[in-house]
Amino acid sequence: MRRVANRLLFVLVVFSQIKPALAFPGGGEKIRIEHVTPRLVNRHIAVSAEFANLFSDKIVSTIRSGLRSVIQIEIQLRSDLQKELFHKRILRTISYDIWEQRYAVSSADTTLFVTAFDEAKRLGSRLDDESLMPIEEWNGSGKFFIRMKVGINPISTRQAERASDWLLDPNQEQEYLASENRSSTFEVNLNRLVSFFISSRKQSDYISDWFVSPAFRISDLPK
Repeated sequence: MRRVANRLLFVLVVFSQIKPALAFPGGGEKIRIEHVTPRLVNRHIAVSAEFANLFSDKIVSTIRSGLRSVIQIEIQLRSDLQKELFHKRILRTISYDIWEQRYAVSSADTTLFVTAFDEAKRLGSRLDDESLMPIEEWNGSGKFFIRMKVGINPISTRQAERASDWLLDPNQEQEYLASENRSSTFEVNLNRLVSFFISSRKQSDYISDWFVSPAFRISDLPK
C-alpha cells in the first residue's frame, strides 16, 4: 500500500504540472544551430556549437514536471567530395528532481547537477570541444565540412497517459526506491519512457534543420 501511495503521489504531482503544458504546444521559434567552431584538440578534429530555441515553453514545463527530456545531436564530418568520414550521435537527458529541487544534465559518461534551470538550459544548449576524428585517419589534403542537427523530445497528452498507465501498472518491474527513509522517491526506467516519447513525436517541430559549416582544412584549424 505504501508503494502504491507513493506512486500515486508522484503521478499526481507530475500531471498537475504537465497537463496545461501538454494541452498547448508552447510557443517559440524553430530550433537552430549556430556558432559551430571546429578546432584541433589532442590531435583530433573537435567541434563546439550553440543551439538556439531548444527549450520551448512545452519542453520547459515537461522538465519541471519531473519527466525527463532527451536531446539528440547528430554530427557528420564530410570531405569536400561529399564522402562521410565520421558520424557521431550524442544523447543527453535533462531531468528535474521534484523532491531534491535540482536539475540533472546527463550524457554517456557524466552527470551534472544544478539548482537553476538557466544553468541546466545553458549546459543542454551547447557542445564544448566534442571530439570527432583523429587527424591520423585522414591522409588526404582536401577540405572538410561539418553537418549537424539537434532535436529534443516532447511528450504528447497520449504519451503522458501511456506513461501514467505504466507507472500505475502493478506488474511493471523496473523501479528504484532511493532508500527506506525516502521511499517516496523512485526513478522510472529511462529506456521505457523514451520509447513512449520518441515513437510518435512530430519530428519537424522539435528538431533543427541540418547545419552545414564552411569548408576548412586541418592546417587552418586553431589549436
